[in-house]
Amino acid sequence: MDEKKFFETADETLRRAERQTEEAGNRMREELIQETLEGERCLCGCEREYCHCREIFPWLGFLGLSFLAMWLGNHFMNADSINWFRSLIPPLFAPPIWIFPFIWTIMYFLLGTAMWITWWRAGCRRGIVPLVLFFILLTLQILSPYFFFHQHDPFLTFICNLWIFATLVILAAVMAVFSRCAPKLLVPQMIWMIYLISMTYSYWRVNL
Repeated sequence: MDEKKFFETADETLRRAERQTEEAGNRMREELIQETLEGERCLCGCEREYCHCREIFPWLGFLGLSFLAMWLGNHFMNADSINWFRSLIPPLFAPPIWIFPFIWTIMYFLLGTAMWITWWRAGCRRGIVPLVLFFILLTLQILSPYFFFHQHDPFLTFICNLWIFATLVILAAVMAVFSRCAPKLLVPQMIWMIYLISMTYSYWRVNL
């Protein structure tokens, strides 16, 4: 009798554990479905399948942050800094100064678009890491013209550009987890940064 009672108790315990496991699985599925439904809802509460605030507004936001960094960096280029820049001995491959705003406009546009694609594919939770790298990159890109045009220090600019390139590579690697397109948009800026690194190094060595 004791042995039979033992097996009955063990069988009842196993069935209870199975029921609890099944209930826990059902709750997890319900929570996942609820999160999916909430993620598909529009931020403005319009409950439409497509809304501009889900795609266009975040894109404009990332573009705005990118061009804000560009605008802040341009503030260090005044008449005195331009005169100082023209007094330097340029390397043979240095481009005219007027071409920089056009190139940087394209680079910041591609950067903001790449970040938007990554954020759209990754979501809020998984998009934290690329977002932090994005802000670090923008900060470094503000510091680069600060060191060069405000501090008149090509060496610090060279070091800062190295960090910009390294951050770009890391950001592209992180973006590749969520999107194939986004990291490709950073390739032009990587090439441009290699050129800038060579140029700032040359300015430093020639004008010691």
